[in-house]
Order: sequence, then structure tokens, then C-alpha cells
Amino acid sequence: MLRAGHTGVARWGERWQHAVETAKQPKGTRFHEGRHYYASVLIDAGESALVIKERLGHASIRETFDTYGHLFPTSDDRTREATDRALACLAASSRPGFSASAL
Repeated sequence: MLRAGHTGVARWGERWQHAVETAKQPKGTRFHEGRHYYASVLIDAGESALVIKERLGHASIRETFDTYGHLFPTSDDRTREATDRALACLAASSRPGFSASAL
């Protein structure tokens, strides 16, 4: 339990508002929005759902997927990207002066 004189809820609120102002975020930006941002950054970086679950302290993987599932790349996204990469390599290999070591 926090006691007076420690970084209590009131102090935390002041520090959070200072951080929001320093980052030039809209007034009223809540800490919870920072959690969502953190999760979306991890997902975009390709981190696993299990790691994100642990970092956010979710009780179950279902909670993580219910909240953030729409942000994870789909199989459609991954297969499209894999095909794009393969075709880019094929196109590059047909150019004059192609070197496999350049890939």
C-alpha cells in the first residue's frame, strides 16, 4: 500500500500528465492508451502473442487475442509478403549483371 510521501496515485497522475505534455500528446491521454500502443508496437515488430500476453500481464492468451487479435498479421498478409519477396528475387535475378551474393 502506498503511503503519503511516496509516489502515490496523485503524484503518479502528475507525472503522467507531465509525460503526456512533454510528448505533445492530446490532453486527456490515459496511461491505458500507452498499454495499447506498447502492444501494437510489439505486434508490428513480430513478437509472439504469448510474449505480449506475459508483458501485459493478461490472465490468458484469449484475453490477448480478444483485445489485440485484429492487429496480428493474417496468413493472407504473410503469404502475400512471401510471394512479393520471391517475385522480387526472381525479377532481380533476370537483370544483367545479377549476382546471387547481392541478395
